Amino acid sequence: MNPQAVAFILIFACAFVVLPSLALRYKRLELRHKERMTAFEKGIPLPPDPVEAMAPTLETYHLRGLIWLAAGIGVSLMLFIMLPMISSNHPNDRMFQEQTLKQQGYARDEIRQIFRENDDRWEAQRQRSRGVAALGIVPAAIGTAYLIFYFEQKKRRPVKME
Repeated sequence: MNPQAVAFILIFACAFVVLPSLALRYKRLELRHKERMTAFEKGIPLPPDPVEAMAPTLETYHLRGLIWLAAGIGVSLMLFIMLPMISSNHPNDRMFQEQTLKQQGYARDEIRQIFRENDDRWEAQRQRSRGVAALGIVPAAIGTAYLIFYFEQKKRRPVKME
C-alpha cells in the first residue's frame, strides 16, 4: 500500500469520527439552549447544568495524561514496526522482478546493477519511514504534560487528616 493511500485513509477516518461528533455536540447544545429559553419564558427555574459542564477533577487530568501517553507510545510503535513492513523488498518480489527483467532481455550484470540501485532506494525509504514514527512523540508529550500537571497539583493539594 502506498503512503498516499495510507494518508488518505487516516484523514478520511479522522473526518468520519470528528465531524459527526461535532455535529452531535452542536445539536446537544442547541437543544439545551431551547430548553433553557423555554424555562425562562415560562418563569420556571432554570434546570441545573448537566454533569458535563462541571470542571474536571484532578483524577481527570491523570486519566487524560495516561491516555495521551499510551496513545503516543502506541502510534510510535505501530509506525516504527509497520512502515518498514509496508515498504519492504520481499524476496518473492525480487524473484518476480528478476524473471521479468530476464524476459525483457536484460543481462545478468544489468539485473544486478538494477537490484543494487533498488536496494539503495529501499534502504533510504525504510530510513525515512522510521523517522515518521516520531509522530507519536506529539501525543506522548501532551500526555506527559497532563501527568506533570497532575503530580504538581497533587503535591499542592492539602492532605486530609482522618
